[in-house]
Amino acid sequence: MKISHAIAVGVLASAASASAIAWVMDQSPDAAPDSTAAGASSSQSHTGLPSGMAAGTSVNHDTVMQNTTAFVVQTAQDNAAELVAAQYAIAKSSSPDVKQFANHILTSKAHVTNELRDLAAKLGIAMPTYPTSDQLRTLNTLHTETGAKFDAEYAQFMANEHTTALARFKRAAQSTTLDPGIRRFAQNSLPSMQDNLQRANRMLASHATHSRTG
Repeated sequence: MKISHAIAVGVLASAASASAIAWVMDQSPDAAPDSTAAGASSSQSHTGLPSGMAAGTSVNHDTVMQNTTAFVVQTAQDNAAELVAAQYAIAKSSSPDVKQFANHILTSKAHVTNELRDLAAKLGIAMPTYPTSDQLRTLNTLHTETGAKFDAEYAQFMANEHTTALARFKRAAQSTTLDPGIRRFAQNSLPSMQDNLQRANRMLASHATHSRTG
């Protein structure tokens, strides 16, 4: 069943998330393209060494590009989902802390998305502008919730997303099989990622009693 076009109500104000929202409007959760393939076709045509990697390196170039593409795709899809969810929170929530967090996400994720897009373009990686299938299902659920139930579901989604993302960024920051530019991006992003997770956990602690499992 198609996700309701109402999923985009109130969200077009964010230019950074507009492409994600447009995709969400026309897709069902089961129809989402494979995230790995999303950047693979473009990266296959990239013949140069990743930025900052000297010729003769012992790290296999194909491995570096595969890992780099996977990281870029996963991060881009996370950002797309969080931007859409933040717009929902601003439109639907009456809780000041939820709205404050959502506004913070709109600012921080828009900046991260733009930075990542520039890095991906230099590497010839096609950066997706849509969430994953699982994220789409959660977004569809968020769209149907209201009041305290919405706040709890949104807080849980944000805590889960940031826990997973922070773990991935920590691995990327130490990785020797990523493009050096992407590795630096991950390293530089860690403080804000940790701050976002702390904020999300505080929000969850305030609203978790209204969650599905609470």
